Amino acid sequence: MCSKPRKSFIRVLKEVQKFGVFIGLTWIILGFIHPFVSAGTLLCSKCDSTEEPNCQTNPPVASPCLESSRVNCMEAKEYDKNGRQIKFIRGCTTVAAGEACINRGIDNITLCYKTCGTDGCNVASYISFCSISILLPVLLTILLVWFHH
Repeated sequence: MCSKPRKSFIRVLKEVQKFGVFIGLTWIILGFIHPFVSAGTLLCSKCDSTEEPNCQTNPPVASPCLESSRVNCMEAKEYDKNGRQIKFIRGCTTVAAGEACINRGIDNITLCYKTCGTDGCNVASYISFCSISILLPVLLTILLVWFHH
């Protein structure tokens, strides 16, 4: 009678050990990958309303700014001479963080822009890679425990 509980206890310990190794490896892999994905690379949403009509209301997921000189994310709106918005752009820029409006006198187009310097700051519903790298092992743990039983 004592041997059966002991065997099942040992089996449980072995499974917990395997599970712990899996979680540990997941954290190691994510810890190794994260610096390469995020080091020195700003993540910004990029779109242009002339090509993507929903750019302003439904921005794409933030992605790396490939040009190393691009240090900020931006949103820009162009207005015609009557004050009607004619274009919306999201992207990466070298312009310093801040907000301004500039009137291009030649064609009476006004450009208003806003820049920011953190990952995904030009996307309202951005989830950073760091958040995902923290949530992924937790979600994997929940899934493994759920499907294991």
